[in-house]
Amino acid sequence: MPTNSLADRSVSCDLGMKKSWTVILITLLLTSVSICFSKVTMDASSSTVGMSDYWPTAGWLTSTPEAQGMNSTKLNQMMIEYVRNGRFEFHSVVVVRNGYIVLEEYPDAAYNQNTKHQLYSVTKSFTSALVGIAIEEGFIDNVDHKVVDFFPNRAISNLDSRKQSMALKDVLTMTSGLEWDEWTYNYSDPRNDVVRMMSNADWVQFVLDRPMVADPGTEWVYNSGGSHLLSAIVNQTIGTNQLEFAEEHLFEPLGISDLFWRLDYQGLPYGLSDLYLTPRDMAKFGFLYLNNGTWDGEQVVPSVWVAESTQTHFSLQETLGDEYLGYGYQWWTLDTPTRVYQAMGYGGQKIIVVPSQDIVVVLTADMIGSPDPTYEMLYDYILPAVLESPTLSADLNSDGVVDINDIAIIAIAFGSEQGQDNWNAIADVDKNGLIDILDISKIAVDFGHTLS
Repeated sequence: MPTNSLADRSVSCDLGMKKSWTVILITLLLTSVSICFSKVTMDASSSTVGMSDYWPTAGWLTSTPEAQGMNSTKLNQMMIEYVRNGRFEFHSVVVVRNGYIVLEEYPDAAYNQNTKHQLYSVTKSFTSALVGIAIEEGFIDNVDHKVVDFFPNRAISNLDSRKQSMALKDVLTMTSGLEWDEWTYNYSDPRNDVVRMMSNADWVQFVLDRPMVADPGTEWVYNSGGSHLLSAIVNQTIGTNQLEFAEEHLFEPLGISDLFWRLDYQGLPYGLSDLYLTPRDMAKFGFLYLNNGTWDGEQVVPSVWVAESTQTHFSLQETLGDEYLGYGYQWWTLDTPTRVYQAMGYGGQKIIVVPSQDIVVVLTADMIGSPDPTYEMLYDYILPAVLESPTLSADLNSDGVVDINDIAIIAIAFGSEQGQDNWNAIADVDKNGLIDILDISKIAVDFGHTLS
């Protein structure tokens, strides 16, 4: 009975030199693969590598986009269209895939990879992480804990049943029910509630004293005061300096030491804003969440907290008119077919995480009052750069990896024309009608790679 098995195909070969060619070609191919691996090793020493297992604690390694399954032409088109021509005032653009920086540019000469940048409201996502760590460490019991109970020594104004029922989760999701308005007026206007809070000697008291206008958990209102309240809750419960707590439990494990976090009049780190980090360190935070809170074998942020924080708890379709936009625990979510979540800050600061594609994007900018092209950059260029990257055409037996089995197939078919025999057809990698040295080269280049 005819069969397409590798063993039967080998036995049925009636060319006297076929077995010799097979041995010779496997030897040649493995030699080529060895050369390719040597090149990867050499590249690793210069911090330009392909896939490898490492953690960027001491610093990021870089790679070509193609080595990480991305199309450099598509990424270059994005940079020409949105960044290099000065249409938008970007300070940095960093794209990480598979743990390697595949794109990094600083269009403004005043900025480079060592420049700390003001994160504005991206800070909120860091504050959220500290809440999760405090829960894991046992300082906070859970997200259902009532907010007023964290402050037993404070006299709180406008204290009604709704405020008494307000839980930590409601503050995390910006559905506290507190009266707050920071979007009607700009951030220099004294009528803006953020400005009003910052003009007060005790920001926490100012937020706690706000009257209630809705039942907790029912209406979404962007509330930076609530984010600062989260910082106060962490500080109140851990029994030590919050900045030292953040350094020990969050920043140090990631290798982040060059940071600045502004303090309020009470010595409390801004929960809402004004953390300063380099773009590369911003990318570390995104990479931490991409890896479910794990960093080099250590669970820095609980994986359950990462999952809870980055899922949509409140859809913003009615509130902001965006059918895909939602909000988690101080993270913005995009419920598109390709799931995305992001930390966003005033003026175009962003840490964007795309779990399914193993991508982290960092943007810093000064786009105050101008359109934000982030969605176009992400959905028209960055994600299509993955989708348009070449597949592994050398995966001849379609098992998802280019390995010794593919070498055997091409060795058997070597020197023959592509005909009716399916084995010959699939071994013609470059589809030129012959199984030749060009097909061997393709096998050698792709050897050891797996399909993503």
